[in-house]
Amino acid sequence: AVVGATINQSGTIRVRATRIGEETLLSQIVRLVQEAQADKAPIQRFADRVSAFFVPVVVSLSILTFLGWFVFSSHGFLFAFKLAIAVVVIACPCAMGLATPTAIMVGSGVGLARGILIKRGSVLEQISRVQMLLLDKTGTITVGSPTLSNVVAVKGVDEARLLECLAAVESQSNHPLARAVVEGAVKRGVNFGEVADYEERGGFGVSCRYNGMRLIAGNSRMMSEEGIATDQLSDQAGRLAREGKSLVWIAAERKLVGLAALGDPIKETSARAIYDLKLLGIPCTMITGDHSSVAAAIATQSGISKFEAEVLPERKQKVVEEYQRRGLVVGMVGDGINDAPALAQADVGIAI
Repeated sequence: AVVGATINQSGTIRVRATRIGEETLLSQIVRLVQEAQADKAPIQRFADRVSAFFVPVVVSLSILTFLGWFVFSSHGFLFAFKLAIAVVVIACPCAMGLATPTAIMVGSGVGLARGILIKRGSVLEQISRVQMLLLDKTGTITVGSPTLSNVVAVKGVDEARLLECLAAVESQSNHPLARAVVEGAVKRGVNFGEVADYEERGGFGVSCRYNGMRLIAGNSRMMSEEGIATDQLSDQAGRLAREGKSLVWIAAERKLVGLAALGDPIKETSARAIYDLKLLGIPCTMITGDHSSVAAAIATQSGISKFEAEVLPERKQKVVEEYQRRGLVVGMVGDGINDAPALAQADVGIAI
């Protein structure tokens, strides 16, 4: 039995869905909206505490007003009663008690209509205090649908054979770059077979056995850890990285055989959104696992002045913690499973 949202960290697994219905995405969204509208923001709790003392005081003043006018004047019961009601209506903090939950309900409804699902009403208050926004790159600033643009083979290696091996080793991964490699290979008419002993390392790459060969595909960190020299293609890699393309190196039997470059353009709205955030006085920092030259190119295109590159998934959470230790209220924006710890750690987590 496999519980929903379980993550299979390496290898492949086939799962049959046997329980559906109330646990569908739509049901979860409806439930989250209901919880958000019922949630009490800190300011609402403060209003409730004030009301707990203020209401009895107002009611007491209303009773004293009634008694004063009824006993010590000749205007009669009805006039005294009107004045007592006037005290209650004007002095009672009904507006304060009703406005906050109404604002949360309306705000969460407006957000949902615009495609923003607010998990808790208290987030609406917390997000107004954000002093630093950390942005994941792939799928957040960029489109998140990279495409295979270049395949560079080491001298003496057949490019078609290289692409076959690269597609085979990436075929079992769900990473956006891996999917883009496989799609690009299929479009180029490349066929590949099944792999064995598949293993995936988050933030590094993948490895497997294919046609009796051990294949490794991943970033420069993985090549370095495996002791595989990449000098042969360093010039080409540098040029492609400066163009803002992500690189996937591939080695066979611990020897470099080539690399693939994948382009992932920034979203049309990213640069404007980052500019608007700067106008609000909220500085942005980009966090990515890509090489620093790729990160620099994307940062320049999107208007971000500060970034952290070659960040492993587990490091993202620590980056959030570091900013929080400086006394900043931190927001984190991400789109992938590997962003989940950082999203949870941040004062406000925003999932694309």
